[in-house]
Order: sequence, then C-alpha cells, then structure tokens
Amino acid sequence: MGNSIYKPARGFTILELILVMVLITIIALVTIPKIISPTKISAIVAAEQAAADIRAVQNAAMYQGVPRTITFNGNSYTAEGLTFEDKNLPGGAAANYTVTFNTFGEPDQGGSFFVSCGGDSRRVNIEALTGKVSITLN
Repeated sequence: MGNSIYKPARGFTILELILVMVLITIIALVTIPKIISPTKISAIVAAEQAAADIRAVQNAAMYQGVPRTITFNGNSYTAEGLTFEDKNLPGGAAANYTVTFNTFGEPDQGGSFFVSCGGDSRRVNIEALTGKVSITLN
C-alpha cells in the first residue's frame, strides 16, 4: 500500500522563463543599433530620392518637349522642370553630378555617381542610351 509513484514535475519555472526573455531583450537592444546604423539608412534614402528625381526630370523633358537638367552639388541639387526645383538630400548626404535629358528622355551622358552619408555610400547608375536609373551598393 505504500507504493505510490511520485513523478517530479518537468519543465521550466516562470522565473527561468522571465530571466531568458530579459537576456534576449538586452542582447537585442545592444546589437540591433550596430547592425542598422542611421547613416546607412540615410544613404539609402538619399540615393532613392536622387534616383526618383532623376526619373522625374527625364519624364519632364519628354512630356514638356524641352531638354531638362538635374545638377547635384554637395548636399543640395537643382532639378529643372519639377515643381520644387531646389532640394536637399536627406540626412546630410552629398553627391556631385550633372546630367541633361533630351526630349526623347536620353541622357547626354551615361555613368554613375556616389551618394555618400557618413561612412556609407550608394552608387546611382544612369544607362547611356535609355537613361534607366538604378542603385547599387558601391
């Protein structure tokens, strides 16, 4: 009659689970800012803005039937034919390049330029014949 079978409970206590969650949170708070830096994000956003406005100037040249130019000079640039012609690149990014599109949307020159912010940069490429704009990492 004294043969009761006792099985100890298996699993983690609530204290152990909370401790693990706290450690994971601390590790995440320390490592995530190092992986995604604000200058990296600023360089990406500035390159995307530059590419979008280059495309807009190209479209304005075709639509209005007049050659249009976009000039990047440091952290500001001028885009002919757009509502707001004088703009600044976000996040203190900088670039130096000039391209003119004819009435068919063809650039006067193909090539690429860098949009730099802090220690990070992105390359904005413009195809010589088509004016296609793309962004690459360095």
